[in-house]
Amino acid sequence: MYQREFSAAALAAAQALLQGAYDLHTHTGPSLFPRRADDVQAVHEAAATGMVGLGIKSHEGDTAVRAGLLNAAQTGCRVYGGVVLNHHVGGINPAAVETSLKLGGRIVWLPTISSRQHVEFYSRQGKRFLGGQFRYGAGEGISVLTEEGALIPELGEVLELIEAAGAVLSTGHLSSGEALAVAREYHGRQRGGQLVMGHPDLNINQATLQEQQEFADCGGWVEKCTLALHEAWGQVPVEEFASGIRSIGVERCFLTTDAGGLDRGSSPDTLSRFVALVLEKKLLTEAEIRLLLVENPRRLVA
Repeated sequence: MYQREFSAAALAAAQALLQGAYDLHTHTGPSLFPRRADDVQAVHEAAATGMVGLGIKSHEGDTAVRAGLLNAAQTGCRVYGGVVLNHHVGGINPAAVETSLKLGGRIVWLPTISSRQHVEFYSRQGKRFLGGQFRYGAGEGISVLTEEGALIPELGEVLELIEAAGAVLSTGHLSSGEALAVAREYHGRQRGGQLVMGHPDLNINQATLQEQQEFADCGGWVEKCTLALHEAWGQVPVEEFASGIRSIGVERCFLTTDAGGLDRGSSPDTLSRFVALVLEKKLLTEAEIRLLLVENPRRLVA
């Protein structure tokens, strides 16, 4: 993903910073999508580098049980699973959320590939949902807003479940407007749980820096996903990416990779290369990187 614009010393420093690190957004097999690694391989790769937390996400459903099985193996790297509220599980479905949380799920993602934002983004490029290979698609996509612009009632039920369980709710691939509507409702409740703005630098659901700042001001966390630097997913300059983190506030952001695609490296490899690059360019300090990789995500899933 990154050009080798860093020294061996910077890479060594980056690898040392992975000790105790988390990556709460990765994709593994089994999956409808081609993946470079299955669950077992991915968690062992992370554990071998000293990482202590890995979030596994499946656009097709729930990974809570898979995470539980992986944690029983006691690799030293804890796995966090959960459910993605795409049309495969009935969309914004409180029953699916309740089930996932009772099975040990820690993260709930609002619609990703089934969101209206996602469907419209690819429709503008002339691409059909999942290539048109499935009989049952997402139609026009799922929105969390009514025609009048209010949040749908089911979302209120989901928020109640998140709050009661102290779990994490990510806005997935919602539009920035929808994500902010969720954040304002969450802020008004002032209850338990955590709220995350899902990778708002990616081209699929890109939000402005001002929108990301407003989300953080509502008490949410902003997921800064390194995939946004990739030419196919936003091609955000690393300088802009890093300055955005500082503008929002390092204390309200955390780093992820969205690793899992066949054309991309493992989570630890992607993180170490990204960190080496920002260290070489002096865009972030080691202390700031520790917050983004260790302290903040640990607080998020504690």
